[in-house]
Amino acid sequence: MDGGSDAVASQRFNRIGGLAHSATFPKACGLLAALACLTGCGLAAPQKGSPLSDTAAVADFESRVDQTDVQRTHVFFPASPDGAPAPAQVRGGFVFVQGGAVGTSQYAWLAQALAERGFVVAVPEHDFDLAIVSIDRASEALRLLRQGVRGSALDGLLLNRRVALGGHSLGGVVAGKAQTLTPADALVFLASYADGADLPALTARPVPSLVLAGADDCRAARATVEQAAAQLPSPAVLSVLTGVTHMQFTASDAADLKANCIPEVDLDTAHQRIALSVQRFLEAVLVRKDGSQAAVLRGVPGSEVSGR
Repeated sequence: MDGGSDAVASQRFNRIGGLAHSATFPKACGLLAALACLTGCGLAAPQKGSPLSDTAAVADFESRVDQTDVQRTHVFFPASPDGAPAPAQVRGGFVFVQGGAVGTSQYAWLAQALAERGFVVAVPEHDFDLAIVSIDRASEALRLLRQGVRGSALDGLLLNRRVALGGHSLGGVVAGKAQTLTPADALVFLASYADGADLPALTARPVPSLVLAGADDCRAARATVEQAAAQLPSPAVLSVLTGVTHMQFTASDAADLKANCIPEVDLDTAHQRIALSVQRFLEAVLVRKDGSQAAVLRGVPGSEVSGR
């Protein structure tokens, strides 16, 4: 779908780490100390974030995956001007998975926009910027938001709040796969769709979903996205934004322009409509839970919405 990642096989590669064995007491003690440290010592869990605006901040958290790997997750959250979390402003959470071969910084604009509107957004890092090889990182980010870290900015921040899971392009495919492992309360596919192999599991445990597409997307063709969206279990909403291209879901549409995929709307307008669409969907399914997602999305300028 993006960054040349279509050719990446959608299988998970397991990394296996080993520790040398020693029968000597000193080395055994060192090994035990190392194993104890793997449970979490020295992992980043800040109490405050770096201010992005008067109402949002970002902080990097670290956690263990597969017992040995350190996962870094960028967490954007409602905050006071000094970067301290603002629990009273929190409305829900959102784990966002990057597109294939697209750096997480390319989605900071969306994460900040949602944080300024009351959502805690976790964006996990992946080796080589390919989420498809480590699907469990989305699950770990979901756990991080739900459980928090004692004494950190996330401590109790999402208490009794619902959390959605989503991603852009290949990241949306990964989000669908992660949903079959660690279910979130809603799904968001940006210029993306679920892998057909995951549909039985998604149908067995349905949650509200949004497929947000660009009408001028030259990578994830509209017809393909629409067909895939129709296979999602209800309640599902498809919203197609007029004039928006694939890479306008990121911080720059330069790659689309270079490929002669010309958008009909400028990047700022695309960002405003994308952020507003995601915001309204999250408000409907995580906060109000009133089934109004299709109706409120129809109010986004330049959108063509169908729901079931």
